[in-house]
Amino acid sequence: MVRLQAENSNSISVQKEISNRQQMINTLGNQLQETSDPEQRARLSRKIRDETELQNRARLQQQQLLEQNREEIRRKATERLFCHADIIATTLSSSMNGQMQVGL
Repeated sequence: MVRLQAENSNSISVQKEISNRQQMINTLGNQLQETSDPEQRARLSRKIRDETELQNRARLQQQQLLEQNREEIRRKATERLFCHADIIATTLSSSMNGQMQVGL
């Protein structure tokens, strides 16, 4: 449970980072449109490129976290299935030989 909370916290912080980076990219883009100074435009363009790269890294990290969560959920589901496999097998066996109908 603690691990899932930590993973959820990580996922939230990565999502916030992506959102903050997008806001910064938008702000820099607006500044770029408003300036006509070539040096300022070049500096803003570099900042936008850097922010975009950092945002892409954060998105990759988010995808990795989601994949880890999927694998953990799949592992737990498989574990639960195997824990209750005897009940499932008994139920299926009983339904095939008519024993379940006797109780009705």
